[in-house]
Amino acid sequence: MPLFVSDHSNHYGALASAVNLIAEREMADGRAVVWEYAAGTSWSPASRWQIGLEASGNLTKERHRLGPTLAFDPNGSTRVLLGANFGLNKQSDDRIRMIAEYGWF
Repeated sequence: MPLFVSDHSNHYGALASAVNLIAEREMADGRAVVWEYAAGTSWSPASRWQIGLEASGNLTKERHRLGPTLAFDPNGSTRVLLGANFGLNKQSDDRIRMIAEYGWF
């Protein structure tokens, strides 16, 4: 359960960036707070496409990942993002992720 999420994002024309700091703690067993982060930047070469670079990790367990992303928005309310995050140290595994979003409002 996240205790704290800090979100900062900017848009400069076709360039966008975001940084998130996350503090998370297991409430049931009273473990220590785990600090995580996610940061990214993207560029829109065309109206419905974005290419970018994302970094994410766990500061407490020293797991860090970095990789490219590609996003497509076919109709203005639906977005599909595909990304590959490569581990930057021995504690970090590689990941492929896909996110599909639909805006209701």
